[in-house]
Amino acid sequence: MGWDLYVYLRKSFEQEWLLFHQSVTKADKDRKRIRGGGRKAKLPSIDDKLVFILHYFKSYPTMDVISTNFGMSRSSACGLVHLLARILQKSLANLEVIPLRQLTDKEELLDYLKQIGDIETLLIDATERAHRRVQDKDKRRALFSGKKKIYHEKYGH
Repeated sequence: MGWDLYVYLRKSFEQEWLLFHQSVTKADKDRKRIRGGGRKAKLPSIDDKLVFILHYFKSYPTMDVISTNFGMSRSSACGLVHLLARILQKSLANLEVIPLRQLTDKEELLDYLKQIGDIETLLIDATERAHRRVQDKDKRRALFSGKKKIYHEKYGH
């Protein structure tokens, strides 16, 4: 990720973080102690938070690994991953850079590709996955690709 892209993403992420933080601070009007007490945050700055969540999505470490890398407990790391992932998703949505996840037909795919840019070739990487054998013959034929005779080996039929 280039520095310009990081700065662009950081601005949006910071706005979403401030919106979240304001919603939390509005909720604790009945606070008995002054804000700022307790343990200090392990990720005090916006840059720390953004690097934390980008690192998580880039390498998908276990919670033990990421908590050790950032000097926090496993439960804190897990909570931060869930919170910051939502904030990052909202930031990316505001920047309009989240791709579509589900297309219904070929025409919708072609329209979407035209919106993105001038794409001449589309490569799709797919893996065939085994299905449980359905008892209904017509449904079973619809699921079977003909590539492997896995039913006899795996299910003993």
